[in-house]
Amino acid sequence: WVDGPLTISLPASLSGVNTYQLPVGSSTAYQGFDLIDPATSTAATVTAEYLASSTAGTPINGMQSLQTGRWSTSTTGGFTSATVRVNSTGINVGQDALAKSAGAIGDNYDIAGTANISTTQVSSDAAQTSLGFYALGVKAVTMTYSSSTTEQGPTTYAYTGAANQQIIRVKITTSGNYQPATLDDITFNANGSTIANIAANVTRAKLYYTHNSTTFSATEQIGADVAGALMTSDFIIAPSPAVQLEPGDNYFWLVYDVEPLPGVTVNDILDAQCTTFTITESGAGQSIKTPTETNPAGSRTIKSQLNGDYFVGPTETSPNFTSLTAAVAALNDVGVGSAVRFLLK
Repeated sequence: WVDGPLTISLPASLSGVNTYQLPVGSSTAYQGFDLIDPATSTAATVTAEYLASSTAGTPINGMQSLQTGRWSTSTTGGFTSATVRVNSTGINVGQDALAKSAGAIGDNYDIAGTANISTTQVSSDAAQTSLGFYALGVKAVTMTYSSSTTEQGPTTYAYTGAANQQIIRVKITTSGNYQPATLDDITFNANGSTIANIAANVTRAKLYYTHNSTTFSATEQIGADVAGALMTSDFIIAPSPAVQLEPGDNYFWLVYDVEPLPGVTVNDILDAQCTTFTITESGAGQSIKTPTETNPAGSRTIKSQLNGDYFVGPTETSPNFTSLTAAVAALNDVGVGSAVRFLLK
């Protein structure tokens, strides 16, 4: 192949089934440019060159992004039309497309085709009556809602005074990469918890967004805190502005800050449900969705870690211990929040 411009000649009055190849490429890879069934009125020339490092131009009208590399093509004489085909490697059949700029190399690139796409070739959808600059890229697909569910968070103990205790995780799945859908609000309740004590047990509920990551992180809170006193019935968290969803799975984590002693009730239960949420999709507008699962199995029990000194003796009562066996069992069960001593009596 030629690493540089290559020109071929086409005869006058050309028509019918013909393929003309321009074997161009970079210094390391073949990136051929083909003319399928070209037509001419008078004799013509076609010039093509592959510019391996070019990133010029802006994707529009059906294109989401452009790959590095451009095919620079031009004609002289009586060129009338041809379907064009580019050759490359690693083309994603379900995602990529051929784009074209009819102006300068740095102008806008519209989608030009996905015809006969394979991992090594893609053609324009229609015959091109003029050539220009071509590029491969990811085609734009308007984002739509696919599905959602609610998943149980950890079922380990939630300790008194602890912040960001994960309760449930809401997974919202989308398809498409263009004009993102938005999450406008999401409705929860604390059903499954010891509701009579929820205001005393929970300081606040919060919602965090980890994008496509399944790992919890308390770095991106969305919406305002919800006080425990407001959690005896449905409560709504509405981010402002609305959250732009990403392609694929989006993860939202409902967490509780647990009240410290003495107000909290040890051994009470913490739980939650996600009943509905509101999203806006481009073209479809706003709609209310219900997760496939709203109330996953599982909950968390409030416990207090051991702190300070405890007496151990046959006549001791809680929070002390009647035996070393009971003291060690508690130590293994709930752990320690600070230094602990067992004092024998």
